[in-house]
Amino acid sequence: DLSDRRAALAAAGVEVMLLPGNDGNDGNVDLAAVLAELGRRGINEVHVEAGAVLNGALLAAGLVDEWLAYLAPMTMGDAARGLFGLPELTDMAGCRRFRLHALAQVGADLRLLLRP
Repeated sequence: DLSDRRAALAAAGVEVMLLPGNDGNDGNVDLAAVLAELGRRGINEVHVEAGAVLNGALLAAGLVDEWLAYLAPMTMGDAARGLFGLPELTDMAGCRRFRLHALAQVGADLRLLLRP
């Protein structure tokens, strides 16, 4: 039961925020509402390390203002997972473009700070 889970989390010292869902009735939270609530609480920066689904949802909702990407000199093949779960593009006009704000070498990797 959801209320039992909330009670168990509260007993462990976790604050549970109840926020509106998105319009898809799929059980997902409204990401803009999450960020608005965090901002109301004085949390102005959120670093998200997530999978393709959440990354894609944040990007599609226009909630990404920086993207920190690491590029390693290696290949992973077809089984590698994508960074953003987004609809397939039919032409380049649908690309989301970023501009390079900073570039640094970290060991053998490159660290790119990108902004829309």
